[in-house]
Amino acid sequence: MAQKNLSPGFASTVSGRQDAQDDREQLPQRADRLGLELRHRLSKAPAPCEMVKEVRGQDLLCGIEFQAPQSTGMRISFEAFKAIHPGLFGQMLVMRLFQDHDVLTQICGNNFMVLKVAPPLIVSEEQLQACVSSIRDVVETVHSSSVFWKDALRLGAEPSPLDRRACSHDWDGGVRKLRELSRRAPQRAFF
Repeated sequence: MAQKNLSPGFASTVSGRQDAQDDREQLPQRADRLGLELRHRLSKAPAPCEMVKEVRGQDLLCGIEFQAPQSTGMRISFEAFKAIHPGLFGQMLVMRLFQDHDVLTQICGNNFMVLKVAPPLIVSEEQLQACVSSIRDVVETVHSSSVFWKDALRLGAEPSPLDRRACSHDWDGGVRKLRELSRRAPQRAFF
């Protein structure tokens, strides 16, 4: 039987296909390894922040659970958020991550206090670090800057007419409560 001469291009194509197959077979192990690293970095990053309750997940699907703040100034702003809409805090986190850092996340459908972080399976370690840094920046902004709270309260206080019809939540009652809270708030409050 005669051997065929294979061109170098053909050999590299076959080799490339084998490498891609090997990579696909290692995706579960890679997702597990990077997921552990992501959760470890996320749990360390916002450590001094009182609103971060827990970081949990499996493989590359992670959740950061937030809780109501204990400090008075943040508590007043947070309660105003809840009066407007229970999901406003989580949506503001998602909006800030996307607008300021180009990081696309979601809040959990059944728990508005959990931020879902789900990078793709092909994410690089540099991209994971950038994601962690972005989340840290936004969480630190929540804890140290009035900008986050003011922007959210401004957005939540004046919903569009479509929002009023589409949502069964009591928007007018939330706005009245927000105004009442802001009159009673101490000067150091976030809004």
